[in-house]
This record gives sequence, structure tokens and C-alpha cells, in this order.
Amino acid sequence: MAAEVVAVLHPILLHIGLYGAWLVAYGKLGHAPRTSWDDPKELLGVICFVSGLPIYLMGAGVTAAGFSVLRRFYLVLTGRLRPSALVLAFVICAVWIASFALFRWDPIGVGEWWID
Repeated sequence: MAAEVVAVLHPILLHIGLYGAWLVAYGKLGHAPRTSWDDPKELLGVICFVSGLPIYLMGAGVTAAGFSVLRRFYLVLTGRLRPSALVLAFVICAVWIASFALFRWDPIGVGEWWID
């Protein structure tokens, strides 16, 4: 069950960390942080590392999500879980797809600001 919790929470924490760091930088600067001008590392210091922790652990999050979904399908196929248990696998997939879509859409350029 721990893999399922990590798989669902990781993409949510990723966006909370990125947008939270962006809001802190906005408050510190008095204007929206600009790509290539306002470096998160220089503005935020330790907050930059803490808010970026989900990015640094992205591999662990993807692994937990994949393991969790595959495990659910395996247990349903072998008859150890009811087919209704697949709902969590679909929730995990939906959360990751929504997170990826938000990161790609990125209406205010937070991801670009962070990575640049």
C-alpha cells in the first residue's frame, strides 16, 4: 500500500513544490519571477532544494507508480483481488497523466523558470 500512496502523492507534491517556490520567489521579488533573469537557486537558497525534492526523486516516483499499477493488474489477474481494486490503478494513471499535462501546459511558466 505504501507504493500506492507514493504513486498518488508524488506528482501532487511535485506541483506543490514548484508552484510554492514560485510563489515565495514572487513574494520576495515583488513581481513574477522571470525565466533567465530570476534564478531560483539564488533567490530561494534552501527553499529551492526542499521544493525541488520531488524533482530530484522523480525516478523513485515513476518506479513506485509503475510497480503499483503492474502489481494491481497482476493481483487481479491471479484472482487475489477483485476487479474493483483496479480503480486505484486507474486513479494513479489519471493523476500522473494530469500532472504531466499540467507541466506541459504550464500556464505561467513555472517549470520553465525552475529548469532554466
